Amino acid sequence: MSTKHTAKDTKSKIGSLESTLESERHMPAHNSKPVLWGNLTTLMHQQFGGENLNRLAREAKLSPATASRIKAMETSVGIDVLDQLATVFGVEPWQLLHPDLGKSANFSGAASPLAMDLARQLDGLPAGDQQERAFMLASQLMLLANGGADSMPERAPAPIASQDPTKQTPL
Repeated sequence: MSTKHTAKDTKSKIGSLESTLESERHMPAHNSKPVLWGNLTTLMHQQFGGENLNRLAREAKLSPATASRIKAMETSVGIDVLDQLATVFGVEPWQLLHPDLGKSANFSGAASPLAMDLARQLDGLPAGDQQERAFMLASQLMLLANGGADSMPERAPAPIASQDPTKQTPL
């Protein structure tokens, strides 16, 4: 068996390698379909109490068949569909494609409409002291609303009534 290579063989192998590299350059580095489905499953469990393709399809304004194909990872998901899915769960479209969506310590599901309203009001204030004071007040009110004696501010001492009836002031 001869191991003699010709220039023609070498050029052929280089051409084949270049062709392979070129085709791989256009292939995605990873498959986002399992990530998308995993994140949708996590979000459905958080907000729907479990996997519910019919509800997902209804709220995202998709056909049930499209929701099923997303689950089976048998379809490409366009930007419009990604936007619709993200809107259902109150997240950004890119978050649905991020592998750590459900594992992130900062992610606890979508913000409620009331939380979003409060955020918009705070964002509407001029930046600086006024916005910071409003945030601190809102934070303190949340502490009070979440209750318990531990979150209550210390009460001022009750006024002590004077022993001299002429020096008593009405309370």
